[in-house]
Amino acid sequence: MAAPRLGSGTPRGQAARPLPGASRHAHVLDAAAVHEELDRLWAQVGDAPGRAPVPTNDQAAELGSTDGMLVRANTFNLIAVARSRDHAERLSDIIANLGELYPSRTLILIASPGSGTAPGLGLDVQVQLLEQAAAKGRPAVRFECVTVAADAGATSHLASVTSPLLIAELPDVLWWPGDVPTGDPLFGELTEVVDRLIVDTAIQRDPAASLRFLTSVMAADRCPGLSDFAWARLTPWRHLVAQFFDNLPARQCLAAVEDVRIVYGSQNPDGSSGLSAAVLMAGWLATRLGWQPTGEMTLGRQGWQLALRGQGDRGHQRIDVTLRRTHDASLGCALVGVRLLARGEAPGSFAVERMTPSGLMTASESPTMPHVSRTVYAQLPDDITLLGEELQAFDRDRIYEEALAFAAAILPEGASQEATRP
Repeated sequence: MAAPRLGSGTPRGQAARPLPGASRHAHVLDAAAVHEELDRLWAQVGDAPGRAPVPTNDQAAELGSTDGMLVRANTFNLIAVARSRDHAERLSDIIANLGELYPSRTLILIASPGSGTAPGLGLDVQVQLLEQAAAKGRPAVRFECVTVAADAGATSHLASVTSPLLIAELPDVLWWPGDVPTGDPLFGELTEVVDRLIVDTAIQRDPAASLRFLTSVMAADRCPGLSDFAWARLTPWRHLVAQFFDNLPARQCLAAVEDVRIVYGSQNPDGSSGLSAAVLMAGWLATRLGWQPTGEMTLGRQGWQLALRGQGDRGHQRIDVTLRRTHDASLGCALVGVRLLARGEAPGSFAVERMTPSGLMTASESPTMPHVSRTVYAQLPDDITLLGEELQAFDRDRIYEEALAFAAAILPEGASQEATRP
């Protein structure tokens, strides 16, 4: 039987290319100067022979199919925060590879020592126009990327220049791809003006503190919708675990689960690991099934261990959860395996395991059901795929927020990505 496909499938076309000569580098004092540079570049490409007129700076042109037309398009404002100039270049490459579905006004902010000008001398700005090549049924699409750098001591200037550069009446998205800061003024100011916040809790020096901080962000009166790459990587896992219990005999086993074992990826050179994915998976299971923790997780010989109790008519039943780290870093910063073991009157075993970067294996059996296993195509998604998927989300994900709150509550303070004993 052919392996079913499950997981990421965001369409991806050719990468957007910088327009020749449509780039400016300058030191500026305010957002007005950046607007002037953008207007100058658009006027330059709009005045080229055979080109259609270009809309004014604060207009978003609709995609069309006019013969020979080169269209300027903005469907949202994207703010990305980089740790260095090299990091900013990587973010720029990811954004250029999103495809024609995601033209944006992109602002890449760099706040680190040596990244910009000296304090008091303004901002170091790179303005660039990008073009998505024409394809069948649509014209070439043009949009803009603005990189703004400031030294660490001038980050307040970054926040003040951001809002005036956002195109009005478009969704505002903040992508914070690094460690989530718990006391960074720039993070606080930007989250107050955006509609959506995209993070990756797999990349955190202090995952417990970061999860708790994000929970507090979500509890604020005015909070953006939250997307998490770590949660997005769990999508095929959650689908497959839920599918085990689509039929009634298996559902009876679900009510008898007493042991949950979750294996997660080891720490990668970039600092990411699967620990946050593991606690989010535990949080998803617990919040969907009504399990309540009896205390914090503790670190034992087998890994992180947590005792839960069921609710209602299962209130007497104990569920033991173990999170164990694998030393195989080749399988990424996500999950490696999940197994649910049911005992008592409805015993059964249900497991999902990553076998390769592109495939998962599922296996299930019980006294009333034969052993069944299958291979499922579920490619480990890259950041281009993950960002493209999250840019399509507009509503708050209440299931994720509940899993996040659970994970933040159970992970002990100071727990590090590599704390699990061998």
